[in-house]
Amino acid sequence: MKTSFHPLPAPPRKPPLESVAHHFAYFARQVGDGYSPLYERLSLGCAADTEMLKLASAASPDQPIPPLLFAAVYYLLLKGERHPLAGFYPLLKAEPPKNGDPYPLFRSFCRSRRQKIEAILRTRRVQTNEVSRCGSLLPAFGLVARMIGERPLAMIEVGASAGLNLIWDRYAYDFGTGGRFGVSGSPVRVRSALRGSLKPPFPRVFPKVAARCGIDLHPIDVRDPDAALWLRALVWPELTERAQTLSKAMQMIREEPPEMVAGDALEQLPSVAATIPDGLPICLFHSYTINQFPAAARQRFREMVREIAGQRELYHVALEWQMGEDCAMLSWETFRQLQAAPVRLAACHHHGLWMEWLDPATAAEGAADSRD
Repeated sequence: MKTSFHPLPAPPRKPPLESVAHHFAYFARQVGDGYSPLYERLSLGCAADTEMLKLASAASPDQPIPPLLFAAVYYLLLKGERHPLAGFYPLLKAEPPKNGDPYPLFRSFCRSRRQKIEAILRTRRVQTNEVSRCGSLLPAFGLVARMIGERPLAMIEVGASAGLNLIWDRYAYDFGTGGRFGVSGSPVRVRSALRGSLKPPFPRVFPKVAARCGIDLHPIDVRDPDAALWLRALVWPELTERAQTLSKAMQMIREEPPEMVAGDALEQLPSVAATIPDGLPICLFHSYTINQFPAAARQRFREMVREIAGQRELYHVALEWQMGEDCAMLSWETFRQLQAAPVRLAACHHHGLWMEWLDPATAAEGAADSRD
């Protein structure tokens, strides 16, 4: 039997330390203004610390380096590693250290556990499953519901992580003066503030989801305690409400997990779509995923979505960073008319804390009702 051998690709080049330092400085701005004082301080310290930059360089080049390093440290602390640094993590219930600056302790922790941290950096991925982003996605799902009427639909998520956003219809939503929606008795309550003068088109009645499937390179099974702990470590330490929401959502999905497919979306999406029964509309969505694709892969993904839409009734919802924007943009495509580009719907906070509806054509009239 003839066998074909292909040379192994060259290993990816590690970014220079100047580039790694830039990532930490940028991350410090992302978490600044009191959002995560701990990670802001650690980011600024690492940006000026050659030894920590070298440690962080052990991360895979396709991963966001600062949150991966900080999650690795938090993960070890959550597993029970004893160190005074734990005093700066609210949910670890340790006595706060006398020194008010966490960076020297962080540096000490990293130096004493360098091999463990390097192993995590090489093998783990930042797969944050931010449940609060469902609040940003909800009005787009409402638009899909408006298009399909009373028919059930299928949900396909690209970059699904643990699949927590696939069960969006089992959560309660609180938009303050914008109204309350969803399952009023749900243990998971997603809170988000509204900005601007336009009201998002929240669905008063959620569509029936007849099928749901997530695609991810490395799906996370939260029934595995270690996998669940890693997801917990990806939540920034001061954001205790996010951590509690995550824990409740993980418990819900353990009871009734959706189907998850491991693999590259560019390879798996056509076959997953083909498994959806004929006549069932498909809502394909993703958040903070496609922006991580190389340019060629993004183009191929877009072509693939259009190919599927040419064969099936498909609605495409995206919550992604876009070039030139300082926040994430929610957009959608219906494929019912020729479109040069997806329609921008809203500007959104990266953790779902707020949204500002931008599209007058789809905005709700008047004030949003308060419905459960």
